[in-house]
Amino acid sequence: MKLTARNLRWKCNPKEFEDINHPEGADVTLKVQKRASSAIAFGLEAESEGFNIFAVGEEGVGKKWLVLKKAQEKVEKLPVPNDWCYVFNFKDPQHPRALSLPPGRGREFKEDMKSFVEHLKEELPKAFESKEYEEKAKEITEHYNGEKERLLKQLAKMAEIAGFTVKFTPTGIALFPLVGGQLVSEDKALTDPKLREFINGKRREFDPIVSDYLKKLKDIDKRLNAELKNLREEVALFVINTVIEDLKEKYRDLPEIASHIDAVKEDILKNIDLFLQLPQASENPFLTLQIEKNLSKYEVNVIVDNGDLQHAPLVYEKNPTYSNLFGKIGVRAEFGLYVTDFTQIVPGSIHKANGGILVLRVKDVLMNPGVWYTLKKILMHREISVQPFWEELGLPHPASSLFKPQPIPLKIKVVLLGDRPTFYLLGVLDPEFHKLFKVKAEMKGYMTNTEDNRRLLYSTMYQLAKNHNLLPLSPSGAASLMEYSARLAGSKNKLSLKIEKLLDLAKEASFYAKEAGKDQIEAEDIDRALEEKIFRSNLPEEIYDELVEDGTLIINPTGKATGQCYGLAVVEFEDYAFGRPVRITATVSAGDKGVVSIERETKLSGRIFEKAILTLSGYLGNMYGKEHPISLTASIAFEQSYSPIEGDSATLAELIALLSAISETPVRQDVAVTGSVDQLGNVQPVGSINEKIEGFYRICKRLGRRGCVIIPRRNVNNLQLEREVITAYRKKRFNIYAVDSVDEALEIAFGLKAKEVHDKVAERLKKLYAISRRKK
Repeated sequence: MKLTARNLRWKCNPKEFEDINHPEGADVTLKVQKRASSAIAFGLEAESEGFNIFAVGEEGVGKKWLVLKKAQEKVEKLPVPNDWCYVFNFKDPQHPRALSLPPGRGREFKEDMKSFVEHLKEELPKAFESKEYEEKAKEITEHYNGEKERLLKQLAKMAEIAGFTVKFTPTGIALFPLVGGQLVSEDKALTDPKLREFINGKRREFDPIVSDYLKKLKDIDKRLNAELKNLREEVALFVINTVIEDLKEKYRDLPEIASHIDAVKEDILKNIDLFLQLPQASENPFLTLQIEKNLSKYEVNVIVDNGDLQHAPLVYEKNPTYSNLFGKIGVRAEFGLYVTDFTQIVPGSIHKANGGILVLRVKDVLMNPGVWYTLKKILMHREISVQPFWEELGLPHPASSLFKPQPIPLKIKVVLLGDRPTFYLLGVLDPEFHKLFKVKAEMKGYMTNTEDNRRLLYSTMYQLAKNHNLLPLSPSGAASLMEYSARLAGSKNKLSLKIEKLLDLAKEASFYAKEAGKDQIEAEDIDRALEEKIFRSNLPEEIYDELVEDGTLIINPTGKATGQCYGLAVVEFEDYAFGRPVRITATVSAGDKGVVSIERETKLSGRIFEKAILTLSGYLGNMYGKEHPISLTASIAFEQSYSPIEGDSATLAELIALLSAISETPVRQDVAVTGSVDQLGNVQPVGSINEKIEGFYRICKRLGRRGCVIIPRRNVNNLQLEREVITAYRKKRFNIYAVDSVDEALEIAFGLKAKEVHDKVAERLKKLYAISRRKK
């Protein structure tokens, strides 16, 4: 069937958009993506374990927008979660404590503790320098020194009675013998054995008395130190309690905070000297630094401050590296060693989103080492443990291998944004995936091309243009944008929902419209934006065309040739795709190897392509092998093709080339063919039909030839060809035929009735069979 020009492109009527009011908030995504919207709403409401969400859809269809909108609606109904902070653990310094406070009170607690310590730095030294403290300490010291004096006098008298004099040395009490009231020298005592024995006997008798007095002296020292300590604590408590009692009263509703304040108070009493050394350390920066470092254990590290929130948090983490998502433990160098403490704990996005919703792009999650594994672990155990990344890899760092902050309980809903292949791949490769992400929210990439949907899409684009400070779309500009949307969707009956691509085109068109001094985006601005977009990306296409034009690539769409037919292939890049003709040749000889693909034999083909080759054999057997066996050796090749080939869209072209070679009947070379074929001879639809037709038209135009393309009839609804192709079609410089069967294609390609072609093929096959029989 030869198509009419009206079959080649759907044209949108600009009048559809002339009477539209653009209500605020009108968005095509909300109306069309009802399935995904319902799934997201359910997943966000579900409280059961594992009901996190995976939003599935192509890039640019509004996944992120829809998820963030529904998530925002959900968090606005949820209460503000508590603040979280880390404090020093006085019982186990390697395991900092995690404390929870009502929203906003974390920063208050931090400031209160900071003010408390600053108060002590100033007031404690003053208190211990006061006259009252010095007099009381002096009184206590003099009292116990008097007791020691009396004991020592008693000891001296008793020693004199026992024949010794007492002397006090740095090593303790020393006894020296007296004979006749005179001090005996050490030399004399050593040289006179009887005297030495007498003195030693006396000393042995007196040693228990000396030991008893020594114990009494030590007891006095203990009582002195204890009383001085009590005095210090009384003075310190007087200073501390002026503030700390107010703190305890302020946080009495939070038992964990009150408990920590008590622990701080107890530790300060043990370390009063830290505060007393500060005035003397003012001239020694190094000593000051050490003291301040020791005092840092009284600080509060607020890692989550929700004081400014009006509702639960919604966090979209754009760069989910390990540390950005799960936090980190910093380290610092001291005396050549790496050290850390609770003040070095840095929160991640998951801490900030705790109590609310966290949104992530799955591709980013999977690309960052350790993130996917740790995210699963956190969701399974429902707690956040801050651990260095190297520990997740089994490589403990010397500064933090024993440093384990207390985990924080987790209550969060995670939404992943991804595409369909990633969703299914994770489901196959990771058995825990579906346990943790039980809700699939799948988004359509298109909607039905109806007037209501076009008007809704126009309102959406109008609002987006306004939000991005673009010129408004005129009705003609909107009509042109709708036609581009149909092309993106790959069907006249559909409109693409790749809003991002439509918006990018509108942005570029707005630039050209402003440049021309317009106040609206017209159809010509959309068309120019498309042309410029193609021009920036089509250098590979231009290089290919030049190779055809100078004869490097043998493409000659004129005349007839036997065993040769032009197929159509598509070259795809990230931002651009173009069609190109491919010369397919076939040769036939007597033998029994059947149909052999050179691409298959050289491992340059994929599985779908190989299936298509086997389908050709099935077609030959069904069509010509019912009365006698088929015996031949046929070879099919894609000439001047050196890269891997996949797909079955060239099956019809391969079959025409093969039948031409078998029947020795020439094929029109101005015809290019695309279409898949089944074993019964039905022609099936293929992809990228517009690019394929335009690719062959482009080559024919460049070579100054007229061309013709055979496509599957089931692809007619996919046609949204460039206007230039349609103009050439109307001027009869280019033709397009749509077929349902191999027979229809044969009549166009050979210029003969299908029965004539089949008869020639059957006759030749009989001859080849006879030859192969004679050889046997």
